[in-house]
Amino acid sequence: YDESIAAYRSIAGRAPALSVVNLQIAAAYRNKKDYDSAIAAYNELLKTDPTNDKAIVGIGMTNLEKGDLKAAEDTLTKAAQSPKPTREVFYNLGEVKFAKGSTDEAAQWYQKAVDLDPSWGKPLFKLALVQLNKGDKDATVKALEKVIAADPTSQEAAQAKAVIEQLKK
Repeated sequence: YDESIAAYRSIAGRAPALSVVNLQIAAAYRNKKDYDSAIAAYNELLKTDPTNDKAIVGIGMTNLEKGDLKAAEDTLTKAAQSPKPTREVFYNLGEVKFAKGSTDEAAQWYQKAVDLDPSWGKPLFKLALVQLNKGDKDATVKALEKVIAADPTSQEAAQAKAVIEQLKK
């Protein structure tokens, strides 16, 4: 990762207009579990592009990986209140709520992601997991079938099929 970081920093030094290279730098730091440096790289991008959702989501998810649920929630809640939040903002705010054990709130955010992109399997699958956590087998199967119908070639569809098989046993 250190070699990648050095290479990306070199690119950023030679072409400062390519500020999005900070996303790659941040990703390398996250892989190293150097969360503070990852957040710093995301913030570097936000200096030139203050509304970059990838950087904002990256900060939120880095805070989640770091174990700082409050910072993750604060960052993503602010992004969700922006004029044009993305499906990723909603989905990842759902992830934070799920990690906190607030499954009903998580479901609301996953649903907002689905509302923006009904064909995206990830939030649909998470909505199915919320039903599974509630112990509602029938609702879980119906939700999993929605994943398969909406995004049939996704990893989530494959997982949905496997969970349906388990539930039918």
